[in-house]
Order: sequence, then structure tokens, then C-alpha cells
Amino acid sequence: MAPDSIVQIKDNAGNLKHIGEVYHHVFVSKRSKSKHLMKKINSWGLDCKVLDSFIKNNDVHYIAIIEQEENKTYLVPSHHFKLYAQVLQFGPHKPQYFLPISEFSVLDTTDVNDILLYLKNSKGA
Repeated sequence: MAPDSIVQIKDNAGNLKHIGEVYHHVFVSKRSKSKHLMKKINSWGLDCKVLDSFIKNNDVHYIAIIEQEENKTYLVPSHHFKLYAQVLQFGPHKPQYFLPISEFSVLDTTDVNDILLYLKNSKGA
């Protein structure tokens, strides 16, 4: 399935970096715990401007982080992500919202179609 849109951010050098795609109001980002999980606070992070834009424009209703080492998906409503996250900034990265993984539903799939079907069946999408 082709995404509705590609999501990119500019790094501090002005280069575009692909961070995910949007499928039917679900932002999907592929990550690995060993590289992307903020271990000190056991949280997933998302660029503040990206999440704020998703919410302001009502473009994205859910955040799905596909974890590629355990082959699971961490899923949470976008408003919940922002409401319960803390804002932190590290090194070269711009400010990010960090939400503890305990706030996410965990699905035993990495397939976008399965994620969308789960949301449809749970009346979430």
C-alpha cells in the first residue's frame, strides 16, 4: 500500500531526513529500540513540530512506531502522545516529545495493513 504522504524533517544542517509515512491518518515510523528508544526514561520520541502539525491540521489521529528488532508496533493516539509526553532536546536534535512505552498499546505485527485493520476493528480510525 502506498502512503498518503511522506514525513521529513530538516536536520540542523538543513538536510531532509525521512522519519515516516502517513497512511489513513496514521503516522508510521520504523525504528529500532537499540538506536531510537530513550533508555533513561524508556520512551519513544517524536519531533515537536511534526506532532504539533499533525494535531493542528488534524492529519494524524494515531502514532504507530514499528520496532524492527522485536517486530512489534507501538500504537497511541496522537493527542495522548502530546498530552502525556515530556519535551526534551538532546545534542543535534530539535525538541522532541517523549512518551513512555507503557503509554502505548503493543501489537504483534509490523504490517501497516494489520495496524489499520486493528484500528478499524477497534473503532479507532
